[in-house]
Amino acid sequence: RSLKKLIMLILKKKRYNPISCNFYPELKIIKISGIFGSNFIKLPNVFVLEKKKIFYFSKTKGSFSKFQKEFCLAVLGVSCGWFLTMELVGRGFSVSFQKNFLIFNVGLSHGFALFLKNNFQCQIEQKKKTKFLLFCNNYQELKDLSVFIKKIKPLNVYKGSGVKFENETIKLKIGKQSGN
Repeated sequence: RSLKKLIMLILKKKRYNPISCNFYPELKIIKISGIFGSNFIKLPNVFVLEKKKIFYFSKTKGSFSKFQKEFCLAVLGVSCGWFLTMELVGRGFSVSFQKNFLIFNVGLSHGFALFLKNNFQCQIEQKKKTKFLLFCNNYQELKDLSVFIKKIKPLNVYKGSGVKFENETIKLKIGKQSGN
């Protein structure tokens, strides 16, 4: 409920305008604009353009369903946005955000800084500084960033330390046992 109320307040504050779609035939790109920015979708090669109309010619359904999914994700991104919460688990691990840089201290000799584009926003939990929330209007970019962040410090299957999603459960392996 609270997230829905927050979104409605943002929409009222920014004088919500409906989503608009612009088509650029020379580039074969559709631009979808909304309250949270704009996304671009490239048309696959199975689409044929004739006199400002789009025709779909293909024997397989896969390319059209992929385009349809990308279009829906782009519309949702510019109207509501995409949120992702991640967490650092481990002794001495922390994260900070300065200007457009997300800085990780994950047990390496130096901190790891990651530059975020302008369409990303980050909010860090103030008490522990181990949880952070990422927001973006593009689903694919947010997904790619989360995979990259998880590669900074992969989960240790014995201790459970590393970078993980907030509600991700870790099944720990049993370590070496003595023969007594």
